[in-house]
Order: sequence, then structure tokens, then C-alpha cells
Amino acid sequence: MKQNEAFPSNYVKADDVLDNETEVTIKVVLPEEMENRSGEKEVKPVVIFSDYEKKFVLNKTNWNRIETLTGEDDSDNWPGHKIILTTEMVDAFGEIKPAVRVKMLTGKEKDITAYWIRSRELGYTQKDGQKFLAGYGNDFVAALNALNSDDDKPF
Repeated sequence: MKQNEAFPSNYVKADDVLDNETEVTIKVVLPEEMENRSGEKEVKPVVIFSDYEKKFVLNKTNWNRIETLTGEDDSDNWPGHKIILTTEMVDAFGEIKPAVRVKMLTGKEKDITAYWIRSRELGYTQKDGQKFLAGYGNDFVAALNALNSDDDKPF
């Protein structure tokens, strides 16, 4: 038995997403009172997901990443947005250890991820998505634009 199994938490921990990127959909962000490392009470923003059972306590780094990914500086506008939770090695309180981070996507990786997220939302299988993409010369941006258009989809 691992520690995470012996002492389950309601909040996302690095062990929950270690070696496994997890795509989640934001349902709401709410303030929640909790104890900090010194035992003092403080209010932190907490993300509740519509498709993942654990809550995600936000720090400034992850807040800024969600703000950048969604293009929204107000967390009231984040519901419905999908993000990817991953782990990164960080220096925290004098220790180097894995921490949960919102994955930053840039350039082509962002286009590829957006395409596959949208095709799954439309109910495409991977094979359907590959066939549709091939119809656009494997141009993820053009294929994503087509998926987002009001035109009839081939599948």
C-alpha cells in the first residue's frame, strides 16, 4: 500500500497525475478555507472539475497558466474550459519534488491538442480524427477550424 492509498485526499496531489497527464474540464472555481504549513487559516482558490473527482488548489503559477490558456483573467469565465494536469519537478520549501502543474501548450503542440480535444467532444474516434485531419493535409489549424465551423461534419 502506498501513502496516497492509506491517506486519500480530496485534493489533487502529484502522485495522482505522476507519469500521467490528466485532461479535465473546469466546472467552477470557489474560495475555500484551509490550513497553511504554519497551521494558520487562509483562503485559497480551488478548482472543481466536472469530470474529475478531486479538487485542485490553485497557486499563483497555476492560476497564471489557466488565465493564459483560457484567455480569461476572471475565473468566473473558466467553467467549460479544458486543461491538462501534469507534474513538474519544482523547488518547494527547500526540497526538489514533483508538483501538480497546469500544462502550458505553445505553438504546434497547442494546435494538435486543441484539435484532438475538439474531435473527442464531437464523438470522433481516433481513426475518424486521423481521416478528417488527412482531408486537410494534416494541417491541424485548418482541420480544427473546420471542426469548429457550422458546416456539416463527415462523421
